[in-house]
Amino acid sequence: MRMTRQDEANRLGRGTILTLAGVLVLAAALRVPELGRDSVWMDEAVSWFQARDGFFEMLRRTAQDNYPPLHNVVLWLTIKLFGDGEAALRAPSALFGLATILAVFALGRELGGTRAGLIAAFALALAPIEIVQSRNARMYTLFSLTATLFLWAAARHLRRPSSANAVAGGIAALAMLHAHLYGSFVFASAIAAVLALHLATGAPDRRAVIGWVSAQGVALLLFLPWLAILFGRARALSGSGFWIREPTAERIGVMVTQVLPLPALLLCGVVLAAGVALIFRARQGGQRAKSVAFVAITVTGAIALSYGISLMVMPVMSPRYFIFAVPAVLAVTGAVLAIPSVPAVARWGATALLAISLAAPAWRAISEPGFHRDWRALAAKHAELAWPDEPIVIYPRHAQLAFLYYGGGGNPPPRLLTGSTGELASEPGHRVWFALRATGPEESRWLTEINARTGRVAEHRFDFHWLQLHSFVSEGDAQSQ
Repeated sequence: MRMTRQDEANRLGRGTILTLAGVLVLAAALRVPELGRDSVWMDEAVSWFQARDGFFEMLRRTAQDNYPPLHNVVLWLTIKLFGDGEAALRAPSALFGLATILAVFALGRELGGTRAGLIAAFALALAPIEIVQSRNARMYTLFSLTATLFLWAAARHLRRPSSANAVAGGIAALAMLHAHLYGSFVFASAIAAVLALHLATGAPDRRAVIGWVSAQGVALLLFLPWLAILFGRARALSGSGFWIREPTAERIGVMVTQVLPLPALLLCGVVLAAGVALIFRARQGGQRAKSVAFVAITVTGAIALSYGISLMVMPVMSPRYFIFAVPAVLAVTGAVLAIPSVPAVARWGATALLAISLAAPAWRAISEPGFHRDWRALAAKHAELAWPDEPIVIYPRHAQLAFLYYGGGGNPPPRLLTGSTGELASEPGHRVWFALRATGPEESRWLTEINARTGRVAEHRFDFHWLQLHSFVSEGDAQSQ
């Protein structure tokens, strides 16, 4: 049976498969080794606590937080099968990160052909935010994967409408919505993008639109119960406040460079601007240009939606939440570089510059502990020196779970105090321990003053990565030592 031209175009050659395999090996080398090296930090400990017990208890605890449950469902199953060690908790994130390499290859290939997919996959293998979050027991690489698959299915359906593509888009949308709060922003933006493109390009295929809308409607309907939970959490937080800061111009500038290093971001911007100019100059439009426009509008719209909510309701912009945009930006960049009229020297030169701009940040992402405060070492030191009946104050309070993950510094775990003056004054013991983030002068003064009011003076201080362990004893005990 003779292959059609379309079949030949869709077929992956041996060279492509080997190149993609090499990219996956590179990505794995930057994500998988020593997954358990760094200590569990506060947010990871929250995920561990929410997923460590029964399934319905996991759902109940997750419903009291600010994100959907899909990652915790995966983590719950992982803990049941492989335990709750650091490497086991992070293994799903690493696997999702590797799967995103394949997903961005598929998206890039859909937008600009095989060459575009390989460029996007290679760049994503080096993307620092993807490396960091692949080594973090949180939901971010799962969100990146599901969002990329959603964009791929939508772009594919725009170019080649079919029931299979519509169903794939519905499944991807359902997973994305349950992966992260920002999945709702991407979903809403995608609907607006599809409507805008249909209005701009004329009457669409009615059956294709009905199929896509039906699949997306089912996904939204199945997400409604958790959407109601998220709305309830939003109402509660709008009154009590949220930990994310206001999106000032300075803050946004910092966030942008944390999502994608500035040299790489500037290079992608130049490439995209050149691509727009080439398309208009050569009138290279068609269905692939429509798919590229869909991805660009969807990602831009989701970011704009998060900014609008941050201004009008409450701040919801955090750098790691924008991880979904990185595969999309790199896929569109690859599609532009793969335009036939782009000279080979410019194409491979831009790809090399992109790799160079990402290489050093990628190495730092794997070689440095980053935000992983060393609760493991702190808990071990506390267990070594503290008596079982000596209480400890953990600051901030939500960091208690990271301390408890490592056995709370002893067996049985010590009593946890809030650190209020009245509580410390009524504490019958002589020594009190304090575990807190690395402090500045203001925090050090607070620590000294609150203990002075209860007749205690500094005894020990131990420094760890972004953490400190202090002990304070009564003045009589200090004088007798």
